[in-house]
Amino acid sequence: MTFTKLVNFSSLAVCSAIEPFLKKASINAKILDTAFDDSNSVYLARLISEEYCDEGSEEAMQVTTYRKRSEEDYAVYISPRRNSIFNGSTDDAVALFKDGMKVYPVEEYQHGDTNIRLVGDAIRSAKAILTGSFREGVNLSCRWDSSFAFFAIPKSWKKPGTQFFEEFSNWLNGVSYSLEVVKATANGVNEDGKTRFSIEQLEQCYGFYSTECAESDAIMTLESICKQAETSLA
Repeated sequence: MTFTKLVNFSSLAVCSAIEPFLKKASINAKILDTAFDDSNSVYLARLISEEYCDEGSEEAMQVTTYRKRSEEDYAVYISPRRNSIFNGSTDDAVALFKDGMKVYPVEEYQHGDTNIRLVGDAIRSAKAILTGSFREGVNLSCRWDSSFAFFAIPKSWKKPGTQFFEEFSNWLNGVSYSLEVVKATANGVNEDGKTRFSIEQLEQCYGFYSTECAESDAIMTLESICKQAETSLA
């Protein structure tokens, strides 16, 4: 069996034939523009947007609250919002700074969903936290819906980047993604003259908080499955 990589897969007839079937199984499913085929089957990856995820699971992002912090290698998020599970004060941020953690100022934009972004380098002194001088020269996105928050990480961690805060924001909002690799095998023609497909799920994985990570893993998983199938039938 030899696999051929399909280019611009979403424009192929086979995609339009099987996509309605796949969407019945899960809403918000996106078939990736990456697939392989052999003589009568198509192996493809798809990305599924989950409407709910366990945003209470600290293990997912390795972020905890100030009150629940421990000796574990976790970051600590401090939010100014009283209704947030991460609600805390500048005194909490000072305590983390004195404990040797790197404390960063972040913007928390709250308008329906919550979005977090880094707005400066690590704060250099406890005084800057207490007096608010770390805010100098920093403009927030919105004067009404934005406020300063703190993100503290262990000394051994690297400075978190844009992708991390995009994932963290998705996690806070209960948004996650799963990936799936399926095999679509042609098994005749229906009364309209269109090819029928049987669908076999080969792999599924949950708990991604960015489309970039989910797509990357989906494509790697798809390629690995196809290579294994080729090897077993060589």
